Amino acid sequence: MEEFWTSWLAICLLISPLLLALLSIVYSLYLRTYHLNHMLEALKNSRYLQTWGAVLLNQGWYGAVLVIAKITQMIIWPKVSLQLGEVDPVDLEFFPKHLKHLLKIKAGIIISASLWMVFVFVVMQLTK
Repeated sequence: MEEFWTSWLAICLLISPLLLALLSIVYSLYLRTYHLNHMLEALKNSRYLQTWGAVLLNQGWYGAVLVIAKITQMIIWPKVSLQLGEVDPVDLEFFPKHLKHLLKIKAGIIISASLWMVFVFVVMQLTK
């Protein structure tokens, strides 16, 4: 097994989740640059963004990545945000479809990176 962990396959296996995480950050920066203002306008009545949006957006690129992640969670998995009152149901109902599609891509990247990390962990445990 030791020869496996020194192979290119093992290196690719370990680096892939990091590359997916980097892709997620780059995609969030793309969304921030070209679509964040439209998302914020579509969610103008949502309590979370009224409270934390301005604060986080003043934190530079990192704050914007956090806001994009929260918007993704609120739109793709809205149940918890609705229960906590973070998102307005009317805003959620009328959120633009093309922006929701972009957030589904973001969620797919996050889920892929998470599942790949679990896969790498299992492979590492099995090869001990």
